[in-house]
Amino acid sequence: MTRTIKLLRDQVKEAHGWFEATIVGVEDKHLYVTPPGTANPLGATYAHAVLAEDGIVCGTLQGKMPLMATTFKGKFGADKPMPMPGPEWVHYRDWTKDVKINLQELHKYAQAVFGASEDYISELTDEDLEKPIDMTIIGIGQKTLAWMIGILLIGHIHDMTGEISVLKGIQGLKGYPM
Repeated sequence: MTRTIKLLRDQVKEAHGWFEATIVGVEDKHLYVTPPGTANPLGATYAHAVLAEDGIVCGTLQGKMPLMATTFKGKFGADKPMPMPGPEWVHYRDWTKDVKINLQELHKYAQAVFGASEDYISELTDEDLEKPIDMTIIGIGQKTLAWMIGILLIGHIHDMTGEISVLKGIQGLKGYPM
């Protein structure tokens, strides 16, 4: 494994660690509190982070069926799949308000998704990082695999960690683990 690949894998692994440490202390009663403004409930935010990563890594980057449709079919911790970017995305807001979360199942699914992402990155080469990925479905055109890992994996999971930290704080819980 090259230094670059190791760095990316380690950053993804660290982001996953922060995310999971920030979830500690969340109970079922915290999942559905509707925060002020247009923010989403904590449960939907947690599910969004994991489902999105599964779709990005397994679906978009590897061209495989996501874990939620294979190994974790019917037991990925949400009563319905998240709308995907494209025509379905108009229903995302409704999904965030209606989705029912099984916290234990979602945590197990998250561990599998995060492990699969870390394993995938470990198998890459530096040359793979320059591979173009068509992201026109979400309106951003062509991006490189390196961009996808940096922004849509590392950046996104950090973004969701921050959102969950705030959603916990609104409910009187400790957000970030430190």
